[in-house]
Amino acid sequence: EFPGFMALYMSVDDEIESKSRKKKDDLPELSEGMVLKLNKLDPKQHFTMPPPRFSEAYLIKELEENGIGRPSTYSAILSTIRGKGYVDLLKGYFKPNELGFIVNDLLVESFPDLFDVEFTAKMEDDLDLVAAAKVDSLEILARFYDSFKKELEAASKDMLSIKAVGMPTDIVCPECNSKLTIRVGKNGHFLGCSGYPECSYTRNYTRDEKGIIHPVEPSSDETSDRICEKCGKPMLIKQGKYGAFYACSGYPNCKNTHSVVSNNSEQATGVNCPEKDCGGTLVQRKSKRGKIFYGCSSFPDCTFAIWDKPVAKDCPKCGARFLLEKTTKKQGTFQACHTKGCGYKQKVQQNFQTL
Repeated sequence: EFPGFMALYMSVDDEIESKSRKKKDDLPELSEGMVLKLNKLDPKQHFTMPPPRFSEAYLIKELEENGIGRPSTYSAILSTIRGKGYVDLLKGYFKPNELGFIVNDLLVESFPDLFDVEFTAKMEDDLDLVAAAKVDSLEILARFYDSFKKELEAASKDMLSIKAVGMPTDIVCPECNSKLTIRVGKNGHFLGCSGYPECSYTRNYTRDEKGIIHPVEPSSDETSDRICEKCGKPMLIKQGKYGAFYACSGYPNCKNTHSVVSNNSEQATGVNCPEKDCGGTLVQRKSKRGKIFYGCSSFPDCTFAIWDKPVAKDCPKCGARFLLEKTTKKQGTFQACHTKGCGYKQKVQQNFQTL
């Protein structure tokens, strides 16, 4: 039995009997109403630190300690959680991403027995017995499938559809007091009101180290010195799917937009966009995979884009306003007309300087 405060407090009789073994930290004799004097106060603050994230080695060690998997399957387990996109490997440690959080929540809720650590370890032991020919494999499978079939049938009916219904959260919609749900759109996961379509409130969100969801408020538009050439009103800098862009403050009456050309990510070529009535210029950009291409500065209003470098030089054959510079192993670097059917081509002379 745990002694509690009696480990320090003793009655008078006990104290007399144990004077010879009295400890330094034993409490003195106390009486009701006694005023105690504070001799010293040592303020200390301690923060509870979360456990470190799993590295590959630490995760394998954890699997071993819980009896999950075998040396022959550890590599497949690590490959699966990374290949399916459930985690990101950052500085040698696994960090669950949004897909991992959602899949985990759905599966644990629908298959609580299947995702129990003890169940998995027991199944591993049963498979070892099957491998040693000590247990009939059909008996093990039948015992497993009887319960799994019921959970599978229930999940096929009751498991939430993230796209159609959304995954419920405890966050309240500030506009209608309904609960927000996690949904999936063409740009990824977001929070949407469960009262849709009556309430169309949406927000992006992040998760902290504990997986708690935090809505992200949209950034406010920035003012700029640029004036809209169509209506004369100031242009605002907005954030879109492909980064920052200029938009007229007169929207929706004026829908004029231009991309924000950055010296770091975009470079002007001096070539006008060939699209009719566009008025934009071609600028150098980088795709999501880092490949250079050339697109119109009026994007997203104009989606003209090419892979080859445009050169501000008229075609001597058809009069086109620019040429394309290309490089191949067989022909080297040459300039060709972009007009279909023209066929003009001129090899570019490389000037080499001997040092």
